[in-house]
Amino acid sequence: MQEVTWCVVRGIDHPQTSLPLMKRFPFFEWDCMIAPDFTDERLCPDDPCLPGNTWKILANISSPRTIKSHLQEPLLPKQMWEVKPKVCLNYISPLSSLLSLPSHLRCYFIY
Repeated sequence: MQEVTWCVVRGIDHPQTSLPLMKRFPFFEWDCMIAPDFTDERLCPDDPCLPGNTWKILANISSPRTIKSHLQEPLLPKQMWEVKPKVCLNYISPLSSLLSLPSHLRCYFIY
């Protein structure tokens, strides 16, 4: 869904299409979910998965911005609503969430 949204906003032939999705469509609360001392020798220093890099990407991304978040509206920054953003909501049924949980656990905890 993120890739489709980004291509609709920017165009399928945009020069940045070859960049990793996390650099084009940063995850707003990613830095809050990762330990500040997390490191991985396989990742380059500007990788969006390293702590602190998401905010750098968000600060430097050009308009129109595409930002992913799981936060509810009251938890998002109030300044966001001053610029009248276009919001794309994606709802998932509770059953679908329940069935995808084992897959997510395998990815995150490497079972």
